[in-house]
Amino acid sequence: MYAVNHLEGFGTLLESGAKVTFLGSATPKTSGATSFTFSSQSFGQTVPAGAVLVMCLTSDASGANRNYNGCTVNGNAASPNAVSPNGLTMVGIYQYVAPSDMSSATIVVSSNGTAGGCTLDMFMIENLQSTTPIGTFVTSGTTPANSDPTTSFSPTDTGNVAIAVALNIGTGAITWIELDVQATQAMNVFAAHVATAAMGNDLDTSITITADCATPNRPRMAAAYWR
Repeated sequence: MYAVNHLEGFGTLLESGAKVTFLGSATPKTSGATSFTFSSQSFGQTVPAGAVLVMCLTSDASGANRNYNGCTVNGNAASPNAVSPNGLTMVGIYQYVAPSDMSSATIVVSSNGTAGGCTLDMFMIENLQSTTPIGTFVTSGTTPANSDPTTSFSPTDTGNVAIAVALNIGTGAITWIELDVQATQAMNVFAAHVATAAMGNDLDTSITITADCATPNRPRMAAAYWR
């Protein structure tokens, strides 16, 4: 069984602070392929010009070392924030700064070889001081160690935001330290689930995010931080 979690974190929504909104989960792609197209994904609201659209991805590597080649939004390249190296599990966080108001988009994800499937969760970040992340993290190594992935960062001011995603090739769900579940998505190709979560960090001087795996088996996590 494969356990997958997608996570969102955000500080208290102060007037000058960043705001994160979960836009939805796309239907997982279940067939082995090198490219996965999520056509005409509706956001349920408008992503205004200048806001950041964030794509969280997970894939099985189909028993071979794989990584993501890229992610496009309406044919335009999204920027890789935290993308796993060539390995037996794949996670990624990409971002795209909306050039104009958007209410939907077609998102295409590609890999360097046949992958067992792909999931997509989407977020919007508004009111950022800078669209460039202040830090990123991704589990290293071709075969990650069988221990719970974890990363820490130190918020520089209130309104900092963090988004993370994790994949575990093992039994049982992933639970999160410092995060609260917001939404879930079935992931039939892996007979598992995807969870979206939120974290408040505006009063903390240090945040430690941990993907607590019931049975760790090549778990991998990616995270990115903004202000």
